[in-house]
Amino acid sequence: MKLFSTLFATALALSLGIVQAQAATSSALSFSSSQSGGYSPAASVRGWAFEAQENFDIVALGLIDITNGSIGIPGDGPGFATAHSVVLWDNAGTELGRVTIQPGTASAVGPGNLNGPNVIRYESLANPISVLTGNTYVVSAFFSQNSFDANAANGFRSTTIFDSRIQSRGLRFGGTASHLFPTASDPRFSFNATSFLIADAQQPPAVPLPASGILLVMGIGGIAALRRKRR
Repeated sequence: MKLFSTLFATALALSLGIVQAQAATSSALSFSSSQSGGYSPAASVRGWAFEAQENFDIVALGLIDITNGSIGIPGDGPGFATAHSVVLWDNAGTELGRVTIQPGTASAVGPGNLNGPNVIRYESLANPISVLTGNTYVVSAFFSQNSFDANAANGFRSTTIFDSRIQSRGLRFGGTASHLFPTASDPRFSFNATSFLIADAQQPPAVPLPASGILLVMGIGGIAALRRKRR
């Protein structure tokens, strides 16, 4: 009887197709050519604005890590010299979510084609943030005064490829001693320093076991139970 119960439970689980669906993510942007950096010795907030072309969830925020020494400044190596806050705002300046990109290479490398050794390092948000079609948002990072990381993450002039779910609304920036909402804009440039991960549609669940398969499993269990009873 115990064997029959075990087989029945197995058949039921298979019939329901119990499986953990895994969600994939996509980078907000990638590049079709190599990147370069600019230099600003003052503390600043740097980022960009985008308009959502459909509803979606943002699950992580990230910061560009240029590691190829292309700007010719000492310290332009892998990872970051210090921690950096990256913030997602609505267009009115309300903070929606924040992460801290860790010093060095502690923050995970995520998707986003940057060519060569350059990468985007991400930290997950505490909870996914839902953005709505037609609304504008800003994602920005804070750089302290004389930060080498600012040299390695600012001033991109390469061709930026955006995910089809977003449309760039131009660079945002501001000079400040803390991470405030960047109000200055420059529509000539489409991107600056930061990125984010978009949650893609979940993988479809496993196909449930057909009814004939369930009956077969239960039948085997029944035969085994009868044999044990006869003994």
